[in-house]
Amino acid sequence: MWFYRPTQSYLAKFASRRSNARRFLSASVSRSPRPISRTIQTLDWRNLDSMGQQVYDLSGKTGVRFHIPSESTHTLIHYHRSKKSAVKFPPDTVGVLYYRQPPDLPSLAGEIRFRILSDIHHFHEGKDLGRSNGEPWTIHMHSLAKNIGFKGLLAKLIRESLIDESVIADLQKFPSLGQGSTDFQYEFNEPFIIDMANAYISRTFMNQSMSHHFYWQCFKDVIREKGNKEKSAQMVTISYTGRILARLELSHSPERPAKYRGVVVRVLEVLEPLECLRPELSAFQSPVPGHLLMRKKRVGSYLVERPLISYLSARKDGQIIAEFAGCHGNNFWKD
Repeated sequence: MWFYRPTQSYLAKFASRRSNARRFLSASVSRSPRPISRTIQTLDWRNLDSMGQQVYDLSGKTGVRFHIPSESTHTLIHYHRSKKSAVKFPPDTVGVLYYRQPPDLPSLAGEIRFRILSDIHHFHEGKDLGRSNGEPWTIHMHSLAKNIGFKGLLAKLIRESLIDESVIADLQKFPSLGQGSTDFQYEFNEPFIIDMANAYISRTFMNQSMSHHFYWQCFKDVIREKGNKEKSAQMVTISYTGRILARLELSHSPERPAKYRGVVVRVLEVLEPLECLRPELSAFQSPVPGHLLMRKKRVGSYLVERPLISYLSARKDGQIIAEFAGCHGNNFWKD
């Protein structure tokens, strides 16, 4: 049987390589740790100065890691991230993270925002970082309670007595939410921005006893366009653009049967005019502040205007929506 016997020159080269590898690893271990450039000293905007909080530039970055010394941990935040891609923080995103408790809303509505400013002494003169739809960029309390990656932020908020642990315990009972379910609403008539280019209204209703995803596709119509001698009839999708500040209301007029009760949209402010990509086929009237959002509907040979409405009796979640709006019991469903 033949055995390979390494030569002396091969053994020398092998020993040299092992020696170099040991020196490299030794240098790597003894090398000083990489300095951390972003540190969260406080999330309480009232203590920014006393705690020596610095401002940081997040512009152009998809993910930013923050060190939280009091919790001996790090946390990674993103501007917007989906399963397929991550969106970079917009230009001039310079400022600080801070905790905000919206006035007149329950404790579980608390959130972390990013205040754009160049000097912490000018906090009230700054503005909050926004998202592409015009809403503020936030890390909601639900995300803080359910996402293990935010445990450092959560511990910091508790340490600074900005939130109560009982609120976190309530939120941790709720299921985790998927993509597109993060526009939280804590009161049924709470104002929010509707982007009609999205073709739908998507909100997450939440209070201390329930969490429910409300979805309503209402800004996208598919109709059969009449044909002529040159072309046959075909299906056409009608899409819209425009943004309004609005609130949801329940239509529960006692003059109408229960089956006609549902969710309607009250226009509060027109942020961008409503436009239809096929104006001749538009099913909506121009939004008017203070009025319900109206759409055109053909009744026989007539074209009438009626409020945009989602009938609760036709929805599987109709009872949940009614209860979230404050209509408890069965009286709401009786004529």
